[in-house]
This record gives sequence, C-alpha cells and structure tokens, in this order.
Amino acid sequence: MMSALERDWSKKRSEKKKKEIKDKTKVDVTNWYKKLPPEIKRSIEPIVKAVIDDSELSTKTQTTIVQNLHSLIPEYPYYHWRHLHINVQSASKTDYDKQDYYRAFEETIKRYISEVRSKSGSTNPKDSGMMGEVFGKGKPLKVANKYKKANGTDFQISTIENIEEGQKFLSMGILSGARNPVAHEEIADLRKSGLFSEKDCLDALSLLSHLFRRLDDA
Repeated sequence: MMSALERDWSKKRSEKKKKEIKDKTKVDVTNWYKKLPPEIKRSIEPIVKAVIDDSELSTKTQTTIVQNLHSLIPEYPYYHWRHLHINVQSASKTDYDKQDYYRAFEETIKRYISEVRSKSGSTNPKDSGMMGEVFGKGKPLKVANKYKKANGTDFQISTIENIEEGQKFLSMGILSGARNPVAHEEIADLRKSGLFSEKDCLDALSLLSHLFRRLDDA
C-alpha cells in the first residue's frame, strides 16, 4: 500500500509540475510529446521527466530547462528545422499539423505552380511545359541575374546559366518525379511500398522551399 501511495503521489506531483510549467512557459508537455516523432520523443521524454521529478531543482530552474528544450525541439521539429519558405509553410501547415504529409506536399506544389503562372503571365495549360517556357537560359523569369561576387564583379556566364537551367529542370522534375506519382497512385500503396514515402514528401517540401526562394528573385 505504501508503494502504491508513493507512486500515486509521484504521479500527482509530476502532473502538478507540468501544470506549473505550462502556466509559466505556455508549453503543454503532454501535447508537446504528441507532436514529436517517436524517435525524438523516446530521447526527450526521459530528460523532461527527470527534470520534472527532480525535487532538488527549483520550479524556476525546471521551467527554464523545459522552455529551452522546447525552443530547441519544438512541436513538429522536422518541419521547423528545415526553415521552409513562408509560402511552403502557409500552403502546407494545416495538413502538416494533421500529419497528412502527402496532401501537404500536393497543396504546396499547387501554390508553386500558381505563383509561377502569376509571375510569368504564362497561359500554357501544361504545368511542366510552362516551367520549360518561363525558366532557363534566355527565358522570361531570370532567377540569378541580381547576384554579384563579393568584390562587385559578375559571376561567370556559365554559372548564371547553370542556375537558370537548374530552376527549369528542378521545377519540371518535381512535377514529373513527385507530383505526378502522388496524383496518380494510391497514397497507401506509395507509403507501404516506400516508393514515395512521407520522408520523400518532406524532402519535396524542402526542394519547393528552394524553388520558391529562387522565384522571389525572378
């Protein structure tokens, strides 16, 4: 009975500490855990538990430690650690919060296509064809022209052309290699087979972030 009472007391003390930390830092520890990938939660949960259960630490110290850990490893850490372009974040966050990474990718690439059409004025009905028409050497949307070396001189023409061509081929490639498979195959089959996984969706969001940043310069 004493052991049971001790366990119950420890549990209640831990819950009380979590509430105090939430009140002071606005970090809901239980909710935070739910939004961490399993492999990260396994590492962070014992640390937070040790901090909260340590009666030698003051509430202020416990609060500071949890707050600092949360700032380093926020909810959905893989999302935040990628420092995604604002357009990627706004287009994908609703579905990302639901852990629907396939739809998050689909909505973001729709946004990219729309932004390219708007900026270029293209009327080409084919998405891939449009990318080939507006990006690349001598094409309307120039993404690298404004850049100079630190000493004010120009980069080699071939370097600028390579970046312009890269924007074209990367834009066409993400349509062919990512958007089309997700649009044409069942998500369950893509996920279970690993042919195009949730990690691939996250990688595609990073590539779209890069493409959006280049588009800003066009």
